[in-house]
Amino acid sequence: LPLPRMGCSASRHDVVDRRTFCIAVVGLDNAGKSTVVNNITGNYQGLITPTVGFASFKADTPDAELTLYDLGGGSNIRQYWSKYYHELHGLIFVVDSSTIAARSADVEAALTSTANDKMVAGKPILVLANKQDLPDAWSPGEIVKAIGLDRLQNITYHVEQSIAYVKPNPEDTSGPGVPVPDASIPRGVQWLIGAIQKDLDALERRTQADTAAWREQEAQRKEEQRRRVSQIRAAREASEKAAAASENLPPGDKATVAPQT
Repeated sequence: LPLPRMGCSASRHDVVDRRTFCIAVVGLDNAGKSTVVNNITGNYQGLITPTVGFASFKADTPDAELTLYDLGGGSNIRQYWSKYYHELHGLIFVVDSSTIAARSADVEAALTSTANDKMVAGKPILVLANKQDLPDAWSPGEIVKAIGLDRLQNITYHVEQSIAYVKPNPEDTSGPGVPVPDASIPRGVQWLIGAIQKDLDALERRTQADTAAWREQEAQRKEEQRRRVSQIRAAREASEKAAAASENLPPGDKATVAPQT
């Protein structure tokens, strides 16, 4: 999994007083995260393939420019979400409203783990109750209770119901049709941007401190990895030397070389 591009802190542009915010879009697999991202960026693709790992996109909104991290939601990928938390100003957590009956425990575990992470706690989270057009979709209120959102502490959140899948405009008969996006998604994004702007100075201090801490942790991790590799290499070389020395002993004098552990 590639690591995030550094330098996603809020920055002013020379011409217009605008800022760039870093947002992660997370949720379980098949929740509709990539389709949500396409709604925000205006890139309405017909066929969406699941994100394997990480993808980064830019979006220009009336209030700010966004860097969106679309993070894969597979069970083997979620463990890497935390590698991106240090530079985030906020998150979008996408829920498949039609599968809550079967996956509420998994959604709750992922949401709780994310919201309670020390580099996420207190940052605004937009929860999208997605796929509301499907017959088995739960209402936002039902989802809030099912995934324990109302029981989380120290969390600033807002819930929007959404239909991320964009269908062609049925009134446009001139061709394939102009997509009609779901207005709830930009409305939710507007809330998220407003929540970030409201507490921007504190969030900027946090992202700077968190990024410095993350870099230090990464340096320590790499040093520990280098040390382990060095130890393994030294043990292997010692074993090879001992084996070679044993081969050079006269018959009957060869020592038994103990395996290295």
